[in-house]
Formats: sequence, C-alpha cells, structure tokens
Amino acid sequence: MARAGYNTATEILSLGKQAIIVPLDSHTMAQVLRASLLEERALARVIHPDQLAPEPLAEALLSALHAPPFPPQRLVSAGFDFNGLQQVKAHFLRLLGQ
Repeated sequence: MARAGYNTATEILSLGKQAIIVPLDSHTMAQVLRASLLEERALARVIHPDQLAPEPLAEALLSALHAPPFPPQRLVSAGFDFNGLQQVKAHFLRLLGQ
C-alpha cells in the first residue's frame, strides 16, 4: 500500500507488482489523477481516502498478494519505458560515432 506520488508510483511500476494506492487528497489532485490513470490501465488498485476502511483494505491486500506480476508488455502498451539507461548509452555512443 502506498501513496501516489510520482517517485512512489514509478517505483511501484518498475516492480511489476499489483499495488494498492491510497492517493493523498490534496488541493493539487495530482495523486488522485495519477492513481486513477494507473487503475484505468490495470496497473494498480486505488482506494480513495474517504473509502478507506478495514474490509476494503483487507480485500485489496489479499487480492494483490494473490495476483501474478503483470507482464512488461502491459507497461509498454500503457506508454511506460524503463529502459532509460540503455537509451542514454545508445545516444552517447551515437554522439561518439561508435
């Protein structure tokens, strides 16, 4: 279970595991929007803070524990690319003429 800050969401996605996100309900709404987008793409389950109660949380935890890791293709099809280091290396090699 985690919040939906940018870095936290990125770390969760890089693990390929089903996560439960309880977004911080703030004036910016960034976490709520990020969490909703991840849930729409079946990359996380969201419990909104006003719906946080023992039963839904226990159900979500059990579901996440039994869910298999999602395939990397799901990240790619959702527009996520975690190959930044390889891309930087390839770019530098191109610049160096190798």
